[in-house]
Amino acid sequence: MFIAGVILTHAVFYFDRITKKKKFYLFLSATILQVLDNINLVHQSIIEIGRDELKTMDVSKREEYLDKESKKLSIFMELYVLLFIKSVPLEGRRYIKYKTWPEAKALIQKLRGFINDEQSKG
Repeated sequence: MFIAGVILTHAVFYFDRITKKKKFYLFLSATILQVLDNINLVHQSIIEIGRDELKTMDVSKREEYLDKESKKLSIFMELYVLLFIKSVPLEGRRYIKYKTWPEAKALIQKLRGFINDEQSKG
């Protein structure tokens, strides 16, 4: 009877530890999404400031420059995603449901939709 109690106690603590790990890694994944969103917002605002500053340039050169900057931004965001994913321990990476910037961006937009729905209901 004593051994059964010990085994049951170990099982309960094991499943509790597994649940806490999963919650932690899901929270970490959501936090990484928020950080990526903020980084993207800062870079987008810099491009917008550049758009305002370049009004004196020729239209085609300005559009070419802004297109080049947008491509750089997407490359940087892809690198940020890879760096953040690599910073998570191997056991936690399986809880991260995005591997590229477009996937992360889609999840960010989905999260914004949930947040906006909750705010409009409240």
